[in-house]
Amino acid sequence: MSKREFNWEYVPSTLRSSAVVEADAVVGESLYKVVAHHEHDPENPWEAWDSQPPMVSVCGRNFHNAYGDAETPETSRLTAEQVINNHDAVDGALAPFFECMEADDPRSVLELIFGNKIPDQYHPNADPLEIIRDEVNEYLSGSMDTEMLDRLEEVWNWLGVQTWNTEVYGYSQGDWCKVLMVATPEWLEKSGLKDASEEVIEGQLVSASKLYGHYMFGDTYWCEIVRVERDEDGEVVGEEFVESCGGYYGPDHEASGLADYAREVLDSMASLILDKEAA
Repeated sequence: MSKREFNWEYVPSTLRSSAVVEADAVVGESLYKVVAHHEHDPENPWEAWDSQPPMVSVCGRNFHNAYGDAETPETSRLTAEQVINNHDAVDGALAPFFECMEADDPRSVLELIFGNKIPDQYHPNADPLEIIRDEVNEYLSGSMDTEMLDRLEEVWNWLGVQTWNTEVYGYSQGDWCKVLMVATPEWLEKSGLKDASEEVIEGQLVSASKLYGHYMFGDTYWCEIVRVERDEDGEVVGEEFVESCGGYYGPDHEASGLADYAREVLDSMASLILDKEAA
């Protein structure tokens, strides 16, 4: 059996109780419609599901959401090797917090600290790495905004954790969010991606950011299948409910799985008709 194709058509609210997108489908001698309704109270995937990566977002309406531990990089895990590997970035980020260091010294802040030039606010015998960790925490202190989101990404990357930092948009002015998805070691283990390539992990983070945008800005749907009722003259006189299912995110009904659900229902009905004819 060839794959059933749907030609989706926008139907304004004047024809239904609310605007929908629908497609015709023929099964046997009957006409059906696959109707994609907006779902007005969808599940939050980061609360109802257990597979989404930790994330934090800053939205255009001056609020932010966070799930998992994306807001709290474990700076206690920061190693000397990671600091050295990200020397310029770490030095540039932390330099403003060490104003007590000699301004005319050509060495970087990190070179001074690792060279046991300990800032005055610390004990002379303080561990240089602990000083850096403390100042990284200071670097991440303050209110959450888009700049802080970039700082979080920076620190996660110093820790060797893969991230995806992007913006998602809705249909109305002001519907935007800056989103940071974080592939923490705990999430990679839980999701079975521990040994996956960076490309595969990035694909999961990108998909999660799109999912978050669909959820935040109401781009969620439920599917209803109805049989079109016609009189003896072929005029449409009503619709008979057949089946429905919700929980589809995004306007691409092929990508969301809504179209596949409709195919499964319609193809099952078609198979029953063939079985009856063959009996």
